[in-house]
Amino acid sequence: MRSLSLTLDTGTSNTRVRAWRDSQLLGGKDVPVGVRDTARTGSHDILRAGVREAIQSTLRSIDANASELALVVGSGMVTSKLGLHELPHSVAPARIDELAAGMQSAQFEDILAAPIWFIPGVRHDAAPLAIGRASEMDMMRGEETEVIGLLNKITIDRDALILLPGSHAKFVEVDGDATILRSLTTLSGEMLDLLMHQSVLASGLKQGWPEALDPDALLAGARASRKESLSRAAFLVRALELFSPAAESARFSFLLGAVLVQDLMSCMAGNMWVSGRPFFICGRPMMQRAYAAVAQGVLGIASIVTPDQNTLAELAGHGALAIARRRGLL
Repeated sequence: MRSLSLTLDTGTSNTRVRAWRDSQLLGGKDVPVGVRDTARTGSHDILRAGVREAIQSTLRSIDANASELALVVGSGMVTSKLGLHELPHSVAPARIDELAAGMQSAQFEDILAAPIWFIPGVRHDAAPLAIGRASEMDMMRGEETEVIGLLNKITIDRDALILLPGSHAKFVEVDGDATILRSLTTLSGEMLDLLMHQSVLASGLKQGWPEALDPDALLAGARASRKESLSRAAFLVRALELFSPAAESARFSFLLGAVLVQDLMSCMAGNMWVSGRPFFICGRPMMQRAYAAVAQGVLGIASIVTPDQNTLAELAGHGALAIARRRGLL
């Protein structure tokens, strides 16, 4: 009986394919292709070619061929209008059962002979949306699968908040029955990138992400942003470059703190965090530490949990397989 599966996770800029036998990771391939290429060119050709390359490279890396595949399952922006197969979002509150029921398959002969099964995203039920009610809407494509992956690795038996950092930071509220209740999204990752590379700050932040953050500068930037606004705090990074001996790593830390505190303030303004509720911060270790430091040191948020990197490894793949099993595909 075939037990080889592929999971496909497409984002804005990258596509990740992973090969699994049962729940054991065998290998994978990342390609720098995403739905941004469709938006930029008006064609799906680059995305289709990238997905094909990632699948073929993954199969070669594990010395397998497509005929051995039991399942290929995709999640993320691949199910958007800019992706391969558009799916309507499931409406929150949503459990693994709703995600499994919303899966659809589609065939792409130029990519793979086998069909690809796709997992829907999750959105709030606020459409059509009036401008004055814009904050009532939120949606995700891909993070719901990561949340299911996390919930299958750790036990969350009460209401909790999960933060998934990225180009779009995603706060996801879940309950003790593994139900996705709602989400809140910011553009903090994109905003940080724009400030670092497309603003007057670029000349002073040429080294990019440092090996280690300056904790005092991180909190100073967060406090300045909280008190005076992100725009003002960002300008202060320029002032520090011109008139202080602060190292570039300290100035980067100041800017990062200024951006991250706004995420957390949005979360609190939206009543996503409730005192005493566990707050799981995911992502890379540096981002985990930065968010946790700002949350505790500037906003007084407690009950923070930072899962280890083994727990956080390949959440999208684990979640996709769990949803596929619920559908009866594995």
